[in-house]
Amino acid sequence: MYGQRTQVTGDADTAQRQGDGPWVAQASGYLTPGSTGTRHPRLSIVIPSFNGMRYLPACLSSAVAERSTIQPPAEILVIDNGSTDDTVSFLQREHPIVRILSLRSNRGFAEPCDLGIHAAQGEYCLLLNNDAWLAPGCLASLLDFAEHGAYSFAGPAILNPDGTLQCGPMTIDFLGDPDQKGQGWPPLYVSGAALLVRRSDYIQLGGFDCRFFAFYEEADIQWRAQICGKRIGYTPSAGVYHHGGSTLAGALVGPDETVTTSRQRLYLGRRNQLVMLLVNYSRRSLAWVLPVWLISALIECLGAVVTGHTAHLRVYAAAIGWNCRNMPATLTRRRTIQASRVVPDRTVLKLFAHPFVRLRTALRLIQYGRRVLVQ
Repeated sequence: MYGQRTQVTGDADTAQRQGDGPWVAQASGYLTPGSTGTRHPRLSIVIPSFNGMRYLPACLSSAVAERSTIQPPAEILVIDNGSTDDTVSFLQREHPIVRILSLRSNRGFAEPCDLGIHAAQGEYCLLLNNDAWLAPGCLASLLDFAEHGAYSFAGPAILNPDGTLQCGPMTIDFLGDPDQKGQGWPPLYVSGAALLVRRSDYIQLGGFDCRFFAFYEEADIQWRAQICGKRIGYTPSAGVYHHGGSTLAGALVGPDETVTTSRQRLYLGRRNQLVMLLVNYSRRSLAWVLPVWLISALIECLGAVVTGHTAHLRVYAAAIGWNCRNMPATLTRRRTIQASRVVPDRTVLKLFAHPFVRLRTALRLIQYGRRVLVQ
C-alpha cells in the first residue's frame, strides 16, 4: 500500500530507509545486536526510552520475566533517545540479551517506535512505554488474543500502579479529542502505552507519522487501519501497569486537584490532532469538521484568556502555523491514505464518542479555575 521500507540493520547511520514522504523515520545512531538466542521470534518487545532510569529497570525486569512465557522467546529491543543518564551502560551491563538502538538525540515516541519496529525480527511487536511493566501472563494472553482474532492492533487493560483501571478501549469525538469507551465496546483504537501490532500490517499502513514526536500517533494509525479494513482489538484478560506522564509531564487533573500541563504538550496535542483530521477524514466530512474545529479552537482560546492563560493563543497559533507550512507533505500523505480507503466515514463514525468531549474538558477547567498550571 505504502511501499516497502528496508529494515534497520547494522549501523543506523547507514539505514536511510526509503518511503513515500517525510514522515518516514531517518535513523541516526547505532544498533547493537544483543544475544537473545532467538533467530525468528513471534514477538519483539520494543521499548523507547529517554533518561528513563527511574522506571526502566522495572520495565525490563518484567519484560525479561515474560519473554519466555511464549515460544520461541520474545526478543527485547530498547530504542534509546540520546539519554544522558546511565541507560545504555545499564542495558549492556545488566541485560545483555537486549538489542539497543541508540539515537543521538531525543526523537520523542513515534519515530523511535517506527525505527524499532523496522529493526525488530518478530511477526508481532509490542510497543511498551518505559514507565510501564507487564503483569504476569500478559504476553501470552495478548499474543493469543491477537492471533486468534486476526487483529492488526491489540491492547491490554492499562492499569494504574495500584491496580485500578487507567485506560480501556479508546475512541475520539469528531473533533479528535480522546475519550474512553466502556468495557465490552469495540475500540476505535487502543492505548500506545502498551500496543501490540502485527508488523506486516504496520508497514503496509505506512507506520506512524514520524513528524508527530509524541501524542496522537496511535490514534492516527489505528483510525487509518479502520478505514483500510483492519481489525482493532482490546482484551481485559491481559494487563499492563503504567505510571504515565514520563514522556512529557502534564495531566488533566492531578491527585491534589490541580490541573497541570505544559505548553509543549498542548502544542503537540493540537498540532498532531489537526494532522490526524486532515489525513483521515473523507473530503465530504472534512468540509464540515474543519470549520467546527477552528471555531472550537477560537472558543477555547477565548476561554483561556478569560481564565488568565494567554499561552493558549500562542500554542494554537504555532500549531496551525506548523500545519500550514507542512501542508504539502500532509496532503501527499492524505492522498495515499484516501486511495486505500475501503470503509466509509459513516461506518467508522459509529465507533466515535458523543460529540464535544472538549466541552466537558472545558467545564472541568472552569471548575478548577485558577488552579490550572501551564508549565
